[in-house]
Amino acid sequence: MADIVSIVESSENIESRLRYGLDLIGGFVLDSLPIVIKPNLCTEIDKLKSGNTNIETTKAVLNILLKKDQDAKIQIVESDSAGKWLDRAFQINGYIKMLEEYRVNGYDIELVNLSKETDVTSIPQSESIPDIRIPKLLLEPNFFISIARAKTHSFTDITGVLKNQFGCIPRKDKEVYHKVIDRTILEINRNIKPDLCIINATTGTEGVIGKTRHIGILLFGHKPVSVDSVLAKVMGFTPDRINHIALASSYGLGSIHPKIVGLPIDKISVKFPKPNKIVKIVNLKIPDGLRPIARRIYENLHK
Repeated sequence: MADIVSIVESSENIESRLRYGLDLIGGFVLDSLPIVIKPNLCTEIDKLKSGNTNIETTKAVLNILLKKDQDAKIQIVESDSAGKWLDRAFQINGYIKMLEEYRVNGYDIELVNLSKETDVTSIPQSESIPDIRIPKLLLEPNFFISIARAKTHSFTDITGVLKNQFGCIPRKDKEVYHKVIDRTILEINRNIKPDLCIINATTGTEGVIGKTRHIGILLFGHKPVSVDSVLAKVMGFTPDRINHIALASSYGLGSIHPKIVGLPIDKISVKFPKPNKIVKIVNLKIPDGLRPIARRIYENLHK
């Protein structure tokens, strides 16, 4: 597939917008492979409605896939994290109800909590990174779709497709990777390469639970670095100055300067403030046992 990123205006008819954006990048071919969808569910209760991949986007992607192959085997995957228990997040965000609706119509769709998978394996990585164990189902032949949201992050400047794969690590205490998060994101994406990258940037969030800004676009591409680089530019950042993007660009995961089709960046850019690095410094020094308390304090300050 050509290294093209499309930018289209978002609307309430999300499925038609998705189809248009996918057409602009040349569509996609499933080749009868099992399909794995990785949404971004970073919290149980998405108070601002802009942190999680919303159920409408996931349904629209499913509808497009099933029209291509109604017999497709589809797994929607996520994991527990410091800020959520996934089973509860699936329930609250409508994924359980959605699953029942599709299954009653005979479709082969499954919700998978990666943190409950027992068949895991270590992926090759730098000696400076704690052991990364990934469920084997993610490493088997599949068509992998990453559906991200647009956010800034004190550790990585922005959260896009590359950072979304961080959620493929099944352990709940993912903070053990925070000191080497850029390299960790790289190693995960080298082993789990998305075939299709979608970012719902209808809105963007300053931080995980901070101020929400209207952007009004959707982004599409086949390579995560390319899509994230365009997102970075839209949000007012320089992609080659974002460590994990620059690092991943040197490993064949896309281009910092891909061909852009659809809306021009200068017509839709929304400058986001650079994340506060003090939060990162403080976070790295918090003892693991105090992290839940620190998170509650942070959330209360941002209500």
